[in-house]
Amino acid sequence: MGWIFAKPYYPRLKLIDATDLNADPIVVFQHKNYVILALSTGIILPTCIAATWGDALGGFLYAGLVCRILVWHATFCINSFAHWAGDQLYSNEISARGNLLLAIMTNAPDNEIRKARSNMKLLEAQREREGCDWGVDSNTLPIMTYDEFKEKVKNEGKEWLLIDDLVLNVENFKPSHPGGSKLLESYYGKDATRAFHGGLNNHTKAAKTMLAMLK
Repeated sequence: MGWIFAKPYYPRLKLIDATDLNADPIVVFQHKNYVILALSTGIILPTCIAATWGDALGGFLYAGLVCRILVWHATFCINSFAHWAGDQLYSNEISARGNLLLAIMTNAPDNEIRKARSNMKLLEAQREREGCDWGVDSNTLPIMTYDEFKEKVKNEGKEWLLIDDLVLNVENFKPSHPGGSKLLESYYGKDATRAFHGGLNNHTKAAKTMLAMLK
């Protein structure tokens, strides 16, 4: 409720074009007579109405003071609740959030801005993706010739095969290969690109993701 009694100073306020507001007689009247209007309608009027049935004090306390305090709290606590907890459905560039409590208090629907929500969903997906193991970046791997690749397999016993110009180490993956370890062993030191991409079997996206982790 302290927002009511604090009068902040905004140095850039004078830069705002308020000609439309200054031209509105109702807005101008309310602005000039705010204190009188607030006291008369918020305190005096409820007291007078309750006085008609002999309860002026009750009208002053409950319909006047208590009601005003509750309304002020409900109005200005939004400034806190709206940045406290909830989902950032439209932007993460500011701290504003939305949640069920705010929707109930303000009696406001959750108006959707589809492009903004799509951008936030994409951002969350990117964060989730960054937390996954996608294998070594191909651009950081050393380069070797096809002959060097074959020599490593033949002379050093490397359990390597070639797919899409990438050397894959299938030593640890071999026991869990759905097609059996023998099939992988038959491609040691060879280019298995055609077999992987439909020549022997149509591998799923999950298989291609696993492939990236074997580089």
